[in-house]
Amino acid sequence: GKIKIIDIAPDTEGAAEFIRDVSKTVVISLAHTPADYEKTMEGFRLGASLVTHLFNGMAPFSHRETGLVGAAMDAGAYVELICDGRHVSDPMLRAAYRIFGEEKIIIISEAIILFIILSFSNTISLPKTPPFFQKNLSIPHFFCVLGGDLF
Repeated sequence: GKIKIIDIAPDTEGAAEFIRDVSKTVVISLAHTPADYEKTMEGFRLGASLVTHLFNGMAPFSHRETGLVGAAMDAGAYVELICDGRHVSDPMLRAAYRIFGEEKIIIISEAIILFIILSFSNTISLPKTPPFFQKNLSIPHFFCVLGGDLF
């Protein structure tokens, strides 16, 4: 089918059955949820394998309740990180890199405006790059935060 990934909060009514049934054919990503560790682990056990926008719109990762972040770590899930310097702090990006390792992190951008512009045109012509685009240089920002080099 055309649908490849579906985001769902594991604490939504009917989520357990949905994850169990749909994860056989589509990647299920747990997203934007206050769900605790146990509820999130249930989602991973049922077939979820990805986390959308790690740290954003979810219960905080703390020493007493690790929530979705701790469950993702224990489940060996892949995680998406928005690395634009605004969505996740630089120290937390470094922590995520140490927790999940480069093989489990998917660097993404929240540059939805670019998608909208490109959807209506084959080209993009901006007289001056707006600050939004400057802050959404996710991959270079991520490497700078880690002290790495792109080339």
